Amino acid sequence: MFELLLSIFCAYRNALLAKRKGQNVVVWVIITIVAFFLAYSIGGGILIAIMYRGPMEPAAVSEYILSRPVLSITIMFFGLGGYLLTRYILEKMTGPEREGE
Repeated sequence: MFELLLSIFCAYRNALLAKRKGQNVVVWVIITIVAFFLAYSIGGGILIAIMYRGPMEPAAVSEYILSRPVLSITIMFFGLGGYLLTRYILEKMTGPEREGE
């Protein structure tokens, strides 16, 4: 549940930046959410592959993650990496010229 709220907050922050840069806000919200969950999934999968040594059953893996809160937080930081990647791409784009600058 917290992952969903975090991804919405990240999408909102990138939407503000996209609006400032003159880009399509909806497109960048979708890109941010997809990048967040893609990085979240890939990073979590790699982390589980490295650390987990039990049976590869969904219930067992889920119980392993839920019993270690630091692991859950680490996986969320992978999702933030996806957000930061899209934010970096947006910041490198040129925005509309403003008067007086």
